[in-house]
Amino acid sequence: MPAILKPKPVSRFHTGYTIEQGATQGMLCNYYGCRVRMANFLNGWTQVTGGGSNRAIDFGSLFHGMLEAWYLAPEGSDPVDVSYDYAKEYRKGQLEDGADANDTEEDIAMMLGCFLAYTEKWKKSDAMKTWVALEKVFDVKFHGYRMRGRRDGLFKFSKSNGLWLTERKTFSRDDNLAAREACLNFDFQNQYYIVAAEEEYGEPVVGVEYDMIRKPGLKNWDSPKDLTKRVVEDAMARPDFYFRRYEIVYPASQIKKFREEELLPKFQEFEKWVSGDKTYATFRNQPNACYGKWNCSYIAACANDGFSGYDQSGELFGELQD
Repeated sequence: MPAILKPKPVSRFHTGYTIEQGATQGMLCNYYGCRVRMANFLNGWTQVTGGGSNRAIDFGSLFHGMLEAWYLAPEGSDPVDVSYDYAKEYRKGQLEDGADANDTEEDIAMMLGCFLAYTEKWKKSDAMKTWVALEKVFDVKFHGYRMRGRRDGLFKFSKSNGLWLTERKTFSRDDNLAAREACLNFDFQNQYYIVAAEEEYGEPVVGVEYDMIRKPGLKNWDSPKDLTKRVVEDAMARPDFYFRRYEIVYPASQIKKFREEELLPKFQEFEKWVSGDKTYATFRNQPNACYGKWNCSYIAACANDGFSGYDQSGELFGELQD
């Protein structure tokens, strides 16, 4: 009897996206934030004018990369040596990509000072960890849906059982910090990553160690070396101002409820919208999805009812590529 071939899924998007390709937590958040934004993304539209580099995002990526290099360094490595080696490679890559040299030097100098103070503050706690994975891309099945993403880290404490996730976020201001802290107890990304880790490793995840690292705001420095020195001194004198660490335990009952009453229904609705189900129209969510801490990159497209200043060469899942 000949094999029955399933028809290849047909996409209604320029990128060819179908639900079979899966979704990251960011994609689900974008869909529930604004369907127009998600449609533009899946159609490959990216802004090519009026954009530019976001320095806060650049610093966050730089600090993440530095921590990964540090945790992967051979045991007994000196954080100063590791950090300066990483900074050298980062500087080379940025300049080859045409980044502003002064901005790059400032970011590196702030990162070096912040990193050295960070490792000093948490060296006793971090020494108790056994890393299971760092900056690992995952692609797991959940009720037939593909959960995709990249998690900062997964570890076990040496004197206790159970897996822990680690997440690190950089910030520069205290805007709504208290509200952000309270929201960690039901954070969608944290719980999404927990479910994915449990599916991948087959054991429960106890909770999330969540680091918040303040981007230094020191001004009037004489040289990158001087800025690094000043950041180290300031961060060592005010460690709680620069670094906040939370251990959020998510009870198994909460994760079970998240799986059944939030994550699965969200995937199911997203699938219907992706397939073109007319029940789920593509509309804008105004105004909170347009601006906030970060502005939506499609504001100009919506305001002008067209894509002047954009091109359609966007790549899906680019953040998951090494």
